[in-house]
Amino acid sequence: MAHGSDVVQFIGLECIATLFVVMLFASLYHFLRRQEFLRWWTWAWAAYLGYLATGIPILLIGPAWTLPKAFLILLSQVFGYMMFPFLLGGLWS
Repeated sequence: MAHGSDVVQFIGLECIATLFVVMLFASLYHFLRRQEFLRWWTWAWAAYLGYLATGIPILLIGPAWTLPKAFLILLSQVFGYMMFPFLLGGLWS
């Protein structure tokens, strides 16, 4: 399973980079007089982070369909679909 562990490592690295972006936007929102679009973008990046973070245990569980894997896939999809409304909120603010 060397190839699968490489994918998990890359997703973990992307999670770290995305966490940095979330913290950057949250800091910018705090220090730039509370520009509303930054708050929405922070939530959009946080949703993307949730999407990535739920992908790691999905890959580690393997191909078997279990109840925890099904729940994680559902949660991952919710996070993935929430990015778009948050970005629209930033656009309209």
